[in-house]
Amino acid sequence: MESSSKKSIFLAGREAVFNGDERCEAFMETHRTTEFYSRVSFFGIELQYENDRLTRAFDLEEGDPQKRLLNETEIGLPYKEYRINQILQLDDSQEGKHQLGGELPDDISFPENDCAVPFQYLGYISNQDDSFAWLPLSIHLMCPIFVNAREVYLDYTNPSCPSLLNRQEVEAADTAFRDLNKQSAIVYESRKFDFSPFDGMEAPVLAGVPAWMQGPAIPMCPKSGKTMRFVCQIQEGVDASYSNVIPEKEFFRQYYEKLNIWGGGALYIFVEPTERTVCYIIQN
Repeated sequence: MESSSKKSIFLAGREAVFNGDERCEAFMETHRTTEFYSRVSFFGIELQYENDRLTRAFDLEEGDPQKRLLNETEIGLPYKEYRINQILQLDDSQEGKHQLGGELPDDISFPENDCAVPFQYLGYISNQDDSFAWLPLSIHLMCPIFVNAREVYLDYTNPSCPSLLNRQEVEAADTAFRDLNKQSAIVYESRKFDFSPFDGMEAPVLAGVPAWMQGPAIPMCPKSGKTMRFVCQIQEGVDASYSNVIPEKEFFRQYYEKLNIWGGGALYIFVEPTERTVCYIIQN
């Protein structure tokens, strides 16, 4: 009598349906991690397979396993290998390979646009870091974070001047920040850093696996149709070194004097490396 083979897949995150469809595949590819990271994350999932078929699952809320009910479309999901994503966090270093904030470099330009509020320069992620060697280039991060656009797609075929792919949608978006206009300017202080292994504590920048605030929204590349790969998420981390914005109400000053994504939200950054497409997603 043959003995059964047992395997487990560990994921960071919680909101998913394991039925094998496109969204399921994107979630598994993006959120698979090690058992350790699954248990130290705020929410994790263990999928248990027997003879390469899904038989049981557990929610790991701060490491404590609770049986997860599987529906009939999930039971029997075939086992499949996915890359294992290491979860990383910002680690300050004056000689760091990456940068949060800073001034827009002289040889880099914002995309041509007519947005309600200008783009913000947010720093860069370097592909000289072994963890990001898969990136086709070091990415200068830029996004109009004050407009009401949930997704912004940029094409970095010309890395010194990316183009705005969903231009009509983003330009049509308004802003909730009435103190801002097309002449507004906010520049953030420069903060150099590397990435180190996630220790379970909150950090202003995370990489490896997204920690969604409003549920998974893994983007597909508008050029290739492929699932885009997660780079990092930014929540806060730097004060403004310059701002010409004068708030009408004192409450709004906090949004202009430091990096603040929609009042405690997060900016999620994804890349499709073959097309050099970058997607910026805001949730709060």
